[in-house]
Amino acid sequence: MCCVIGLSVCGVTRVPYVSITGLVLHSSLQWPRFAAHATRAMAQARSAPGNRFADARVVSGVHPTLTVWDERDAMLTYLRSGSHSAAIRVYRKISSAST
Repeated sequence: MCCVIGLSVCGVTRVPYVSITGLVLHSSLQWPRFAAHATRAMAQARSAPGNRFADARVVSGVHPTLTVWDERDAMLTYLRSGSHSAAIRVYRKISSAST
């Protein structure tokens, strides 16, 4: 469990940007494709500038992710680039998703 109250930068406390998403695979046959994309996207998130925390789980067939960012722009930069961008292009083919 992660609890973040605020980030202190130069003595000023800022509230972080938190993103929670989840998806359900259309079928277990989609697992290999999903796992390949998810592994690369999570590695990208964990090393992305502005990322403070990234985690993924499986809960009752749902694949949720939780990421914490210094600011929204850092999250959007990650979202639109690299492995995450590639994963977004295939998610509708393999799953139903919610953000």
